[in-house]
Amino acid sequence: MVEPLEGRKDFAMATLPSTFKGTYGTMYYVKDMKKSIAFFKDQIGLHPKFEDEGWTEFDLGGPSLCLHPVGDKKIAIGSTQLIILVGDIQKEVSRLKEKKVVFPNDIMDMGEHGICAEFVDPDGNPLSLYQPPTRH
Repeated sequence: MVEPLEGRKDFAMATLPSTFKGTYGTMYYVKDMKKSIAFFKDQIGLHPKFEDEGWTEFDLGGPSLCLHPVGDKKIAIGSTQLIILVGDIQKEVSRLKEKKVVFPNDIMDMGEHGICAEFVDPDGNPLSLYQPPTRH
C-alpha cells in the first residue's frame, strides 16, 4: 500500500510565493489543432471546457491540458509549457525580474482571456505566468 504524502514525515507541503495560486495547466504546442482536438475528444474521451482554433482547454479535474497551435513560432512539436496561476502578475513579474529571471517578451494582455507572461529557466525551457480576467 502507498502511504499518502501528507502522512509522511519527509514530506512538506509547498510554500508558494505570495502571488502564486497553483498550477493552471500544461500547454502543448501542436501542428494541427483540429486533429489534436479530435484526438483528445474522440480517442481519449475528454471534453473541452473551452475550444477554438487558437486555444483549447480540457479539464482534467485539476490543472488543464491546454492545446495551442505552434504557428510560425520556432518551438519543437512536443514542447510543453507549465502555466502557473498567479493573483497579481505585475507584482510577480517584478519579483522574478529582481531575481534575474529572464522574460523574453513583455506581459501579454489577452483581453477577455486574462494576462500572461512567459519566462525561461536556465536551460531555456519556457514557463508561463497566468492571471485570469477579473470578473465583475
